Amino acid sequence: MNRQRVITTLAVACFLILGGCNGKNPIGPGDQELADTGMLLPSLDAAIPDVPLPLGFHLVESRSRHVAAGDSRMIDYLYKGRANKFSVARFYRQYMPNSRWQLVTDRFAQGSYILIFRKGSEECLLTVNGAGSWISPTYISVQVIWTSSHVAAPMEPALPSDGKPAAP
Repeated sequence: MNRQRVITTLAVACFLILGGCNGKNPIGPGDQELADTGMLLPSLDAAIPDVPLPLGFHLVESRSRHVAAGDSRMIDYLYKGRANKFSVARFYRQYMPNSRWQLVTDRFAQGSYILIFRKGSEECLLTVNGAGSWISPTYISVQVIWTSSHVAAPMEPALPSDGKPAAP
């Protein structure tokens, strides 16, 4: 009798413990549906206030820079994460308009997404490459440039053509 009670208690305990484990990690209330669809959510601590950042991406400080003078700014940031590059491009198409950025160019070529947005006298060039895995993470290059004629001056690219950061 005592042995059956112990087995029953263990079975119930295992059921209760494992019942809440479904392998998913929702961010907050209501976010489970978005996580299930593969959609990315915005991070609350983006380094550039008006350029959203997908949750799970982190600034590569050794490859990032910015300069501000008066009302103008030049930002060249590199972020690293593990999301699928197609999901990242979809994220920017969805969330950039919330900060009044208008999509000007949307191009996929040779394994990289290039998205150009415009807001006032600034252009934001986003380049997304990589596989999004532990071996080959996804890199997001964000360049915000002030332009008086809406023609962005070329900047030194944050990523080489193969999508991997140069060795220091």
